[in-house]
Formats: sequence, structure tokens, C-alpha cells
Amino acid sequence: MSLRKICLFSAILMAALPTRAQLLHDAVWLFGNKRLTGNPIYGGSIVDFRNGAPDTSSFDFVESIDLDPTAVMSDAEGNLLFYTNGCSVFNAEHAIMEGGAVINAGVRHGQYCESAYPSDQGVLAMPKPGADGKYGLFHTRVNDVGFFWSNLLYSEIDGTANGGSGRVDAVDQAILTDTLAPNITATRHANGRDWWVLIRRLYQAGYYAVRYGPDGAEAEPLQLMPPIPGIPDTVFTYRMAFSPDGASLAVTAPEVGIYLFDFDRCSGLLSNQRMLSADIAPYAIGVAFSPNSKYLYVAAVEYMYQYDVEAPDVSASRQTVAVFDGHYILDAPQLVTTFGSLMLAPDGKIYGGTGASAWELHIIHHPDRPGLACEVEQHGLRIPHLHGFAPPNFAYYNLWDLPGSPCDTLGIDMPVVNTDAPDPPDWAWRVSPNPSSGGAVVAFPSKVSGRLQLLDMAGRPVAQWQLEQADNFNITGLALPAGMYIIRLEHQDGWVRHQKWLVQHP
Repeated sequence: MSLRKICLFSAILMAALPTRAQLLHDAVWLFGNKRLTGNPIYGGSIVDFRNGAPDTSSFDFVESIDLDPTAVMSDAEGNLLFYTNGCSVFNAEHAIMEGGAVINAGVRHGQYCESAYPSDQGVLAMPKPGADGKYGLFHTRVNDVGFFWSNLLYSEIDGTANGGSGRVDAVDQAILTDTLAPNITATRHANGRDWWVLIRRLYQAGYYAVRYGPDGAEAEPLQLMPPIPGIPDTVFTYRMAFSPDGASLAVTAPEVGIYLFDFDRCSGLLSNQRMLSADIAPYAIGVAFSPNSKYLYVAAVEYMYQYDVEAPDVSASRQTVAVFDGHYILDAPQLVTTFGSLMLAPDGKIYGGTGASAWELHIIHHPDRPGLACEVEQHGLRIPHLHGFAPPNFAYYNLWDLPGSPCDTLGIDMPVVNTDAPDPPDWAWRVSPNPSSGGAVVAFPSKVSGRLQLLDMAGRPVAQWQLEQADNFNITGLALPAGMYIIRLEHQDGWVRHQKWLVQHP
């Protein structure tokens, strides 16, 4: 069985378990720009996915900072815990967290932290393995002499301290010292507990995989990559992204275009390095994978491209799925809304930043669909204030063990939520018609409050809705591809039920 098929099989099993729930560590996104105090176009913007569709609102900064780069962490239910711009750590009340006044200490902190630290995709947060309520923050530090990133650092946060306001317990612990690219990304180890954190090395170009487990973070030996004729080993990268199943890594670089690798979640080793579409090399910026890990999206300033990573020739599979429509804001042509950084969201859609500061995000509504059916909506989400180019940097938090792999030894699949909650044995609910051509009524035997989710058979969310004292719910207007789906009910009392639903088209 291929690695991709094993990952798909794992996701199908995940979707079928009735007592499991999606973790929402990436449910709250923060953006910010406060260059001119008192001007309403500047400020902090919140995008909240806890109820499925994104809700937007404002918040006030405690300092004059930009939130770019940004790492944001919420608890498993999606409640904001902390965030950082690479200079300080802030809690959910938007105050500096105890112990978090300074991270990335040094000359560059003093030079840049009146606005933001200079490292796009240079901070990343994740739950600490085996330590409930604690979180690891990985961040890249710019060297004090000469402008390059010389350190990968680690700080640790106790989200339960101070009555939930949090505390930074460890700051700027060195993991790596080398000449590094600023970008950090991560995926789950195949044992279902630990993490792999990846960062690129400049000169003798290669990658470091850092294993993050209950005992902390430790770097594996440098993985040198085969040289590319005509491409210097000093090439910087724009963004990196793992596929949700952890089997692929994509990297955008200005002199290359896109690197694509296979990744072994047991060993942390990259292989099968490929270069995609050199003709877009100067413009390739944002990169993200579809929820089903089949399609790779690349934002290239005026174009949005889709690649099929399962195609025999991935480069030849490229399709143009959007062309910049010329939109700009504030009657200022320099504030163009071209295509920039991309990030997969908890609602199963991909959201993209712009080529300049803006108060809008692009949306890829159906990233699991091929070609134009993915439906790119330019400047489709308005947020309250101007933002600083990039969405926050997240890992994919709902990936767990890799069944059948040699390192799947811990008996972990995915976390259980409220396993002691009551589960009435006589409680029955219906989905009809089933099969259907794309719409259905979900009928409950009594009034229900909670969350209703529609998942595909890869276990990825297609849509979700909040229920308030509902005795039925009408699923309609989704234009679903034919196939099997899981309808999942998460009751407010903590118990979970699911039903299979088949969509067939005439």
C-alpha cells in the first residue's frame, strides 16, 4: 500500500470514530497594523472560525506593533490563548504575557520591534507533546552582525498559569545555530504524538528536521539536497507548507519557483526533490495544499496556479485558476490585492494575503476540486483593518499516527473529547434522502444544540454549522461532488454521533 493510500485510510478511520472531535488550535487568526494611532483604517483584526464560517471583529493593540510575522495559538476548543509577532508574546487579553516581554533578544530586536520582527513565516506554535496546557513556540532570530537568520530558538508557554492568562516559562532556548532561511513549518510525527519542525539551511543547501517530543526539541543531522544546475545554494525561500497528510513538502523560492519533496514522517527525511514550473520562479510566493492533500496551490503575484501532486508529471498538471482582477483599495494603486501568502483554514478553505497591505483576503472555496471548480474568490473576505500581507503561520493540527508504519508504536490515533459525557443509547437521528443528489434534511428526535459538521472521506471539513435548539437542519446549496460523506453531530453535552451520507448525481 502506498504512503498516500495509508494516509487516506487513516483519515477515513478518523472520520468514522464517533467519540472524536476536530481540534481547533488554528480557529482564531489575528492580523494587525497600527502605524498611525487613531486612524480607523489601522488596528487589529480577528478572524474566528469556531462557528464554521469566519466571523470578523476588531481588537486593540497594547503597543504600536505589526502582526506580521504572526504565530497564534488557541486551545482545543478554539479559545484564543496567545500570539506573537516575533518580538513579544501576548495573551488572550492582548496584554504582554508574564515572561514574554522579549523573545528573539539581541540587536535586531531593538532595531525592529517598534513594528515587527523581520522574518516572514518565522514563528510557529504547537501543543507540547505529552504536556496538556503547555505549548512550544519556535522562532528564527536574525544575526546581530550581518543580516541573516542564524538561530532557530524555542520558547515554552504554560497556557494554564495565572488563571489562564498564561506564562512564558522558557525563552530563546537555542536549537540550531547556522545560516538559515527564516521559514518554519511542521507536521506530525508518524507516532501520532511528536512533531517534525522543518527549516532550510542556506549554503550547501539542505534542511534540518527537528523532532519535538515530551523531552523537548532536538535537531536531526542536516539533510543535504542534490544541487540544481544554475541555481546558487544561497537561494532564499518565500514560504513552506506540508500537505495535511504530511507526505509532501512544498517550498517557494524566487530563483527556482517551487520545490516539491516527499516526506517520511517516521524518519524526518525528505526525498524525491522536484522543481516545478521554472517560468514562474520570480513570482512564486504563497503555497498551500488542499485538505485532501491532492492539490497544491501556488500564488504567483498576478496568477493563482493549481498542481495535481498525484499526477505522473506534476509540473505539467499546472492549471491557472485565477488571474489578478486589478483591484486595489483606498484609491491607492500601490495597495494592490495581488496574490500573496496562503494558509489552509479550519473550514476547509484556503485564505490568501495580498501583495500589499489591505483589508481583504482571497478565498479558495473548494480546494479539493480540480481546475476552475476550486472557485477562487478574489478579495472575498473583508476584515476590519489593514493587515500586513500574510495570514498567521499554522501547522495542521488534526493529523495523527500513520497506521502500518514502523513507528506507529504508541497506540495513538486522535484525541478523545469528553469521553465520559452521556451518550443516550436510544437516541436516534435520520438523514434523508440518503442517497441524494446533494441536499438532505437531518432530523433529530429532540431539540439539539451543538455543532453539525460535514466531512469528506479524507476526514476533512467541507462545511459546519452551529445548532441552537434545532429539531432538524436542511443541508443545501453546497454543490457537492458525488461520493460518500460523514455527517457529524457534536452535542453541547459532549457526546458525538455520526452518519454516512451518499451523494449521487444523475
